Amino acid sequence: MNYIKNFIPVFLIVIGLLSCAEEKEWSEDYDIDYPVSTILAVSPMSQVVGGEVTISGANLEHVLVVRIGNAECTMTSQSASSITFTVSEFAQTDYVSVENLYMREFVYEDDQFVTIDQ
Repeated sequence: MNYIKNFIPVFLIVIGLLSCAEEKEWSEDYDIDYPVSTILAVSPMSQVVGGEVTISGANLEHVLVVRIGNAECTMTSQSASSITFTVSEFAQTDYVSVENLYMREFVYEDDQFVTIDQ
């Protein structure tokens, strides 16, 4: 009977150690693959403030925000493969990026957009 008293704490410690597993990052093992909106082209690559620019890409229907650097721009039309937006008055020469409703951001790093002063 004495060996059972000694076995129970050892058994509980072993079970406790075996149940401790390394936790994964929240999204690391998640089974939903949220789409990333991607930019394939920006045209034109320079424009005046208030001028229109078109982005071509994929999954663009999910985009909520278009930015030049940190300046948010107003979208005037949107589809799955293109977005037209107006250059913000706060835009400076920088990269164009989009952020979709899944909080995923894509930065078009092929070339920087140039804001033309009027």
